[in-house]
Amino acid sequence: MEGKTRIRHIGVLVALQLRGLFIFSFRKNKKETLLKLFFYVLGIAAMTGLLYLLNFALAFFGIFGMNPNLPLPLWNMAFLAFCIFAFLSTLFRLNDSLFYSKDNEILLAYPVPAEDVFLAKIIFYGIQELVRSLFFLFPLLASIGITYRVGAGYYFYVLLATIVLSLLCVSICSVLSIPLFHVRRFFAKFPLLQSLLFLAFLVGLTVLVFLAMSALPENLALIDKWSLEYFPAIVRVTTNISIWLYPFNLLSL
Repeated sequence: MEGKTRIRHIGVLVALQLRGLFIFSFRKNKKETLLKLFFYVLGIAAMTGLLYLLNFALAFFGIFGMNPNLPLPLWNMAFLAFCIFAFLSTLFRLNDSLFYSKDNEILLAYPVPAEDVFLAKIIFYGIQELVRSLFFLFPLLASIGITYRVGAGYYFYVLLATIVLSLLCVSICSVLSIPLFHVRRFFAKFPLLQSLLFLAFLVGLTVLVFLAMSALPENLALIDKWSLEYFPAIVRVTTNISIWLYPFNLLSL
């Protein structure tokens, strides 16, 4: 009985946070909710089409050399870059939501244990991240399928992978958000140390950019040599990275 009560309390806390999403307003205004849902699905289709058209335009202008499509290793690198950005973004946003959000005082005022509030916020953020991933990650992977004309089963796999990756990302970030909170609180006590680390990062980044610029030849001839030299070199590098990250690479195939 106690377990059912906790589940009901957590459900209420999640529902309170879902008021800003179209999912929760279905009972109040079905037409408005269905309209929002329609435009959401339409946005997913539009994003998929834009990514496909981008690939088509780049191929039309010969950016990929003799390749009619963006090589799969570059798709993999785009997928990897998106996942890294999404993970870091989720980690810091979830950390802010769990420990620095203004609605914490309101939710903690309810007669429920603090761990239920913590769990409810994680569940809510998982739903929010899933909605976001379906709008960005799914079109990226779906556009690969359209480009290479794969079967219908691929899109089911992509939908499943999007759901699993979103929930897995939130689960990992919910664990890492606790040590991140202590790290941020430590640096908050020593703002000078925080400034010095940020300055060291900027100096290191400037040095890397300077070394990269110094390594470039004087006669770059980017347009003339792109198809014959530069783009094949990029493909070789990304292929080697894809091979090195083979277990992760399976997620994008």
